[in-house]
Amino acid sequence: MINHKTTNIPLRRAELITPFGVGAISTNNEGVNLMTGALDQWFTGKNVDKSEFIIKEPRLSKVLGVKEFRLPPDYRTSLGNTEKRNTEMKIPMLLFPTWFYCNRCRKMEKIKSCRNK
Repeated sequence: MINHKTTNIPLRRAELITPFGVGAISTNNEGVNLMTGALDQWFTGKNVDKSEFIIKEPRLSKVLGVKEFRLPPDYRTSLGNTEKRNTEMKIPMLLFPTWFYCNRCRKMEKIKSCRNK
């Protein structure tokens, strides 16, 4: 079993809204299933300015009872970026499932959760 701390699953911004949003299962190029993490972990890290991702829509906000809406973050490299704002942002992913069955020894084993941050 692969036990990497980070892995890459290239997703476009629109894919993070649907079909690969919070709780969705994605598979990386090594065949490991990962679940998209919660929204409260998306905008963490250094040099993060959340105001860039906020959308104001007063009528819809009133109907749904929320203050604001947010766009999913897009990945930006810090190389060549003079502003150095909102760079290297990654979506947290959790290993899913955490229990695996071994066909050879016929035992269930719990794998420690790896997180892509």
